[in-house]
Amino acid sequence: MSTPPTELELFRDFLIEECARGQTHISIEKAVRRFEQTKRLLEKLDIAEAQAERGECRPLNVDEMMSRIEERVAM
Repeated sequence: MSTPPTELELFRDFLIEECARGQTHISIEKAVRRFEQTKRLLEKLDIAEAQAERGECRPLNVDEMMSRIEERVAM
């Protein structure tokens, strides 16, 4: 059984992927922010996946989703 990757290893892998996509012009601060955003999104996806596996999901309400997106964009 292998040990889970450390946060530093995850960040390294993220940087490798960003560089491979040509994102070599961004600042270190912006790279850290992107990494943190990506990490938060992946955590949310893990939670949603676990909820779906437990049968705790509900049908997608597109109107509600669009409303939430519009609210966030307006901030």
